[in-house]
Amino acid sequence: MTKVDTLIRWLHDVVGNGYLDRIADLCDTDTHVIGLMPGTIADAADMRVFIDALLHLVRNPTHRVLQAMENGAWVSVVLEIRAFSIGGARPITLTGQMTARFEADKLAEVYTHFDMIGFFEMLGLLPSDAMALGISGQKIA
Repeated sequence: MTKVDTLIRWLHDVVGNGYLDRIADLCDTDTHVIGLMPGTIADAADMRVFIDALLHLVRNPTHRVLQAMENGAWVSVVLEIRAFSIGGARPITLTGQMTARFEADKLAEVYTHFDMIGFFEMLGLLPSDAMALGISGQKIA
């Protein structure tokens, strides 16, 4: 199995099925996760809390890998995650990417970027024009 296949299967189990115990299959205390929260370097425990919190905001999550590539120890995937808001039938589409470096059979470092502003807008937790407001210099309330 390639590293891309390993990461895609792991994402299917963790994100698609909510099997958070599988996070430890690829991540350990030495794994550095950059991009979950601005200005932080997280580890596997932080990743578990973050993913668990996000999964509690939606129901019926599915994901699709739009692009995947592997180069030596590095893998990169572009994802589309679809779900419904927990409080209603509002459809949610979250896009993003993960780039990761493997050391042996574990992820050593993970860089993530997801459209979290768009995600929170779709959930109704931010105004639907939050990005435009921010770019214009207005305070987002």
